[in-house]
Amino acid sequence: MWEEFGRYLRDQRSQAGLTLNQAASAIGQSASLLGKLERGERVCQRPTARALEDLYGTNGTLLDRWTRTQARSSDPTWSRQATECEARAANIKQFNAMVLPGILQIPAYAGVLFEDGRPGEDMRSVVAARCSRLAALSASLEYVIPHHVLKTAVGGAETMADQLSHVLELIDSGRIRVQILPDDAGTRAGLAGHFRLFSFHDRLPMAYAEHVSGGVLIDDMAEVHRLGALWGTLSAFAYDPSHSCALIKEAEREYRVD
Repeated sequence: MWEEFGRYLRDQRSQAGLTLNQAASAIGQSASLLGKLERGERVCQRPTARALEDLYGTNGTLLDRWTRTQARSSDPTWSRQATECEARAANIKQFNAMVLPGILQIPAYAGVLFEDGRPGEDMRSVVAARCSRLAALSASLEYVIPHHVLKTAVGGAETMADQLSHVLELIDSGRIRVQILPDDAGTRAGLAGHFRLFSFHDRLPMAYAEHVSGGVLIDDMAEVHRLGALWGTLSAFAYDPSHSCALIKEAEREYRVD
């Protein structure tokens, strides 16, 4: 992943019309170090990224890339593999049993979840990376979300109202398709846990299942098909997208009143 960031740095330097020596001198570093950063042989530190941001005039883009790369580099292998599948997928179907899917979360919502899961850690770069993932994807996105997730006030009423408003904007834009699963389908939801299904243009489908301390990428076709059938069952028991959107709007209004 630092190789990809390094290629981006090299492209930005080229667009700025600077040689390696000129760029390195401008930020007070050696040409040798900058060359290693551009080849992905060294991890770029934030002060260096900020200096290059100012030098190349990327208006926040370079630092945003650095933040996402830094967060990905600290992720365990299973998380990086899932992120790579996301980037290549043509379609992603996801079911989350307890909270809204990470890719739909706003920073305030995600920040509360990370605080609860990893108290005492500075999770700002991880939260920023999670909340920027959607913009990088070209896949069509479909979600089944249990109704009780809308009623769980993560971060309080204001955060939930803003979070649901964000989901509604994504639905209205056509970017995502959401179905709400009734609470009386709770047994099926409880058995399902969290999982994603990835479909690709150029390879066989895959799945990703999460558990309390991590996750696993699944390429066994029998298991992928089993999860696909489970998704079909959950989707069949869920409300249609129009009624689901109405339920989200209702919950958003209730949080605004509170």
